[in-house]
Amino acid sequence: TGAASARISARRNDTWGAAMNAPLRDPTQADGLIFGLPMAILALVVLFVLVPAFATNWSAEIERERLALRQNYERALDGDLPVDIELLSLGEGLRRTGETDDRLRAAQLELLWAQRLGVDSLRGLQRVIAARTDLEAALARRPADAYGWMKLALARHLMNEPDSAAAALVVSLATRRADPRLTALQLDLAVVLWDQLPPAARRHLAARLRWIDGEASLASLQQSHAVRVLRRKVGAVPNSGQR
Repeated sequence: TGAASARISARRNDTWGAAMNAPLRDPTQADGLIFGLPMAILALVVLFVLVPAFATNWSAEIERERLALRQNYERALDGDLPVDIELLSLGEGLRRTGETDDRLRAAQLELLWAQRLGVDSLRGLQRVIAARTDLEAALARRPADAYGWMKLALARHLMNEPDSAAAALVVSLATRRADPRLTALQLDLAVVLWDQLPPAARRHLAARLRWIDGEASLASLQQSHAVRVLRRKVGAVPNSGQR
């Protein structure tokens, strides 16, 4: 019995020693499975459910803000100009949208503001400079905008830059076919800038005058002061077949 007890004790010691010398089990694998799976599911929920919903709500909020800016701009065009700080905020908001049309709206807002302040005043001149900056940025992205070039010509004229104003007017005249509303503005400025206009611009004006004379619907424009002055300058003869 003593020998048997010794063998049992030896086997127990061997088992204990093997257990003590065995490498420890790494619990992180099981823990990673236990905790990582729910986290992965949560990440998928965020990615495929919450993020699209957030993006949709964010886009809707941006669109509402843009609509509000444009509505305020239209009210300003109708003569309901807010106080200066509100005009400044409205202009900055229009620029932040990143859209060319809104940059052009910001420029028009600056010109209206300058008119209210007085274009000959220092504060008015600052607004004209801001309008010129807006217009140049917008036209760099949309170079075929005849109205934009017309407004740029006006801004440069107000800044006492007749040569660059004339250059912008030339582009406006050459960019788009005759438009009654735009033509009236172009002719008014052409009278002021006549001495700076190159021959090509004067030829454009002569053709525009012939177009006006050939359109019965433009009777009021035919009798405008600008048209009468330019007729004398270019010696245009009515001819309905040209534009």
